[in-house]
Amino acid sequence: MAANRLTIKKTDGSSRTVPITPKVIVAFEREFKCGLSSAFDDKRDPKMEHIYWLAWKAEHFSGHVVKPFDEYLGEIDEIDIETDSVPFGATG
Repeated sequence: MAANRLTIKKTDGSSRTVPITPKVIVAFEREFKCGLSSAFDDKRDPKMEHIYWLAWKAEHFSGHVVKPFDEYLGEIDEIDIETDSVPFGATG
């Protein structure tokens, strides 16, 4: 899986695009005790909670005020994962 950004669409009609930075990736891996790429591997049965948590943390680390996670879920309408050709962890 390759991803660099998430576009978060809220129930109030607003949207925001936030980067998936190394800080966000490490926070995810510490929280869920697995690598980000493997968490979204089709063989592992990806969880929607992982996507929502990633968006929540990315939005927070981007400097936006976010509610506690369970309350944040009530504000989410849709999340789009924006990909490019560079996979997670790759450089250059």
